[in-house]
Amino acid sequence: MVATVLNTAARHGDEPLFDRMRAAAKQEKDEDIQWKLLSALGLFQQPEIAKAGFYILLSDEFNVRQSIAILSVAHNSPKTRDLAYDFVKQNWDALMGKFPTNWEAFMPFVANSFCDEQHRHDAADFNTKSRRCPRAQVRVIPSRPG
Repeated sequence: MVATVLNTAARHGDEPLFDRMRAAAKQEKDEDIQWKLLSALGLFQQPEIAKAGFYILLSDEFNVRQSIAILSVAHNSPKTRDLAYDFVKQNWDALMGKFPTNWEAFMPFVANSFCDEQHRHDAADFNTKSRRCPRAQVRVIPSRPG
């Protein structure tokens, strides 16, 4: 029930609510509740608020294993998935410096929400040119029908 309330509020929330949820997550000692708060931060729909959430991943505010929730949620929303995808591409090296080494293959998940040719080619290009996650490439590029 807590997650439902937080998520609904976040989807319709503004910057002051984002700030209150972020502050609550900092104060929270229960990791499950903190995860729910951080996940809710990924559901804010206004672009500038969503971007502020992504940059939390590059900070030392939270353990990255918790703050990844923001990106995990945001990449599934039609209103924020392009922002999430661009954030990962533009901040790849900084993100890889923050994450455990085995997370490199996990990060291309942000392309999973797309099913158009443009993103398909862009994801393949990014993985190939930058030599990122070649084994994960097969999973993030959607298969074409027929």
